[in-house]
Amino acid sequence: MTRFMHSAKDPLVHSHLLFRARKNNNRNNWFSVDVKEPVAHAIIEVVEASDMKPSDLNGLADPYVKGQLGQYRFRTKTQKKTLTPKWQEEFKIPICSWDSPNVLSIEVRDKDHFVDDTLG
Repeated sequence: MTRFMHSAKDPLVHSHLLFRARKNNNRNNWFSVDVKEPVAHAIIEVVEASDMKPSDLNGLADPYVKGQLGQYRFRTKTQKKTLTPKWQEEFKIPICSWDSPNVLSIEVRDKDHFVDDTLG
């Protein structure tokens, strides 16, 4: 386990890692954390979709993909007014332990003003 010190003036780095807050008596640092290094990374590529069902009144959809692997969540950009979106996005998700299940869930949704619809 690596100890990571952060002061209010420094940009926060390693934000994708697990942090555990701990009291720090050093006045230069307003908190310290223990960083658990990942044992591996999962690379999630969201490429494209086709033959999607229309969800909007215009006969199209504004699809995006959201997912979760363990406690880490990811989301693509919304593709406006299309039934054949091309995201071409990649996410690098840390795997911090093989002891707990690492289940990947993925959902395609349609972006709306009030409530987003599930497309699949």
